[in-house]
Amino acid sequence: MPSHVVFSFDENDNSPLANLFNVFGKVDVGHNISSSAYLAFLKAVLKLNQKYVPIQVLIRTYRGHESVNVEDIVFIEVFHHTLVIHCEEEAYETTGTLTQMEERLRGCGFVRINRHYLVSFNKIIRISHNEIIMKKEQLLHVGKTYQKKIRALIRQRSL
Repeated sequence: MPSHVVFSFDENDNSPLANLFNVFGKVDVGHNISSSAYLAFLKAVLKLNQKYVPIQVLIRTYRGHESVNVEDIVFIEVFHHTLVIHCEEEAYETTGTLTQMEERLRGCGFVRINRHYLVSFNKIIRISHNEIIMKKEQLLHVGKTYQKKIRALIRQRSL
């Protein structure tokens, strides 16, 4: 499954990548910038691109390719090689592994809670010792091997 990421910038976006495009986006590369400066610019874009959080992912479903807002994803579950992406309004089915999806969403606030679930940390309502209640009142089990990681994330994000 190809990994496609779409970035979107508006005038209020202050991300490093958006700022870089605001500065260099209007430069006529053919006349106003040397090839070495242009190469340095491209390297900076690639470096920032690796750190910036995508706002949409493109997934292949039985209906074709669909763009899903990362912010809408509540959790992702897997059965064999079928991924079910549960969003706030609907669910999408695609193929792949949870590890592949975890890699695609790295840096987007998702955390693995067991072998079958990847959840959006921002959509968690309540966490107990071994259970998580998600935004849509889904009760999910936290595996023993993931409990320490979850507790560390809670400590890290607590005020």
